[in-house]
Amino acid sequence: MVSLSVRYMAPGVLVNRAAPNSLLLVTPWQKAQAGLRGSARTEPQWADYFAVVEPVLFKVRVPASARAGQYPVTVTAQLFVCDQHEKVCRLRKLTLPVALKVSVAGPKQAALTLNVHSQDLGRSPLD
Repeated sequence: MVSLSVRYMAPGVLVNRAAPNSLLLVTPWQKAQAGLRGSARTEPQWADYFAVVEPVLFKVRVPASARAGQYPVTVTAQLFVCDQHEKVCRLRKLTLPVALKVSVAGPKQAALTLNVHSQDLGRSPLD
């Protein structure tokens, strides 16, 4: 199984909790999709936005014939991001490459971290 943590490193950009945000993990063997879950912000005016996004657990089977090593995978994120100051929201679709390490010793879990920065969202978060 693959656990994917998404960290938003874009100050002033919020991710809408009510929108259909999604993550798609594409490996050489299969695809897996999941939505985002997490806690709401505590400020009443920002309660519709994530404060913390929980790690997403993808159940991806690696064939027994796969050799140990690094495999290229991609994560596509569909995010409804909002500018905290302008109060404008837009859909952003990001496709980012990630490396997945596979080992041969028994059932394993792989952990990946995807950091989403302002430049990943466009020249400015809402261009």
